[in-house]
Amino acid sequence: MTISAQTFTLDLEAHRCPAAMVMARRMIEEFNGVSQEGDRLIIQTIEPSFSRDLAQFLNSEFDSVSVVQTVSAEVPANSVEKWRENFDEEDWQGVDQCCYVLAKGA
Repeated sequence: MTISAQTFTLDLEAHRCPAAMVMARRMIEEFNGVSQEGDRLIIQTIEPSFSRDLAQFLNSEFDSVSVVQTVSAEVPANSVEKWRENFDEEDWQGVDQCCYVLAKGA
C-alpha cells in the first residue's frame, strides 16, 4: 500500500513579524502533529527575515521539521488585491518580492 505525501500551505499574506512568526509557529505545531514522512509545508510570506527566523525556530524546537528550500518570487497580483481588502497599504507598501519556504517533516 502506497500513501502519497501531502502538501500543507500557509499564506501569511501581508502579515509581518511578530504576527507572521506566531501564525507560522501554530501551523508548524499542527503540521508536526499530523505530518507523515515526505509531507511538505509551504509558507508564503513577504517578511524579509522570516526564512532566517523560521530556520532558527525549527533548529531549537523541532527535530522532525526542517527548511528544505527557500525561493523568492514576484508578489502575485492577486495577492495584492486581497491585501487591499484586509490590510493597511503601509503593511505591504514597497514590497515586490515574496518568499516561499518549503519545510519537510521527518
